[in-house]
Amino acid sequence: QAERQAVLVGFNQTQVEYPAHRDLYDLFAEQVRKTPTRTALADSQRILSYEELDQQVSRQAARLRRLGVVRGEPVALWSERSVEGVVAILAVLRLGAHYVPLPTDAPVQRLFSMIHDSGVRAVLSVTPPDWLDRVAGLGHVSCSLIATPAEAVEESISPVDPDSLACIHYTSGTSGQPKGACITHRGLV
Repeated sequence: QAERQAVLVGFNQTQVEYPAHRDLYDLFAEQVRKTPTRTALADSQRILSYEELDQQVSRQAARLRRLGVVRGEPVALWSERSVEGVVAILAVLRLGAHYVPLPTDAPVQRLFSMIHDSGVRAVLSVTPPDWLDRVAGLGHVSCSLIATPAEAVEESISPVDPDSLACIHYTSGTSGQPKGACITHRGLV
């Protein structure tokens, strides 16, 4: 009977409480406060603590703010998987904006379709400069997110509603037209 109960009920009890009332950046900021010196992010060339990652995110958020990025705005992100890409995502979320990842290998027409459909004004690149040529003709702002140490650190902003958009991911477009899947902070958490 105990084994039967464990198999039928116990193993299927996968419900876990999670902070559904919090946004993703707020949870990151909490982790920075709790474990500032612990490793947050690493690649083959560097290791960043939570505090170091937060400092980079702050500089990038300040730069994005100066470029006119505001709360609730979609920001396209042109990046391979990298430390800089994670910094860019967190910087966008810190401002209360949401990101739209652009596939680096997509044809220009597909990129244009995604940018137009999502209402993006800014295409931010953290990739090698030669890739910028592919998006330069789209008529949107392109900039590198490589920060200089002299940039000001922006103060924290208030948390966003958990039902606010965090990102818009586009489908592969197998039906002919990519569709944007809107993902909220609550969904990511």
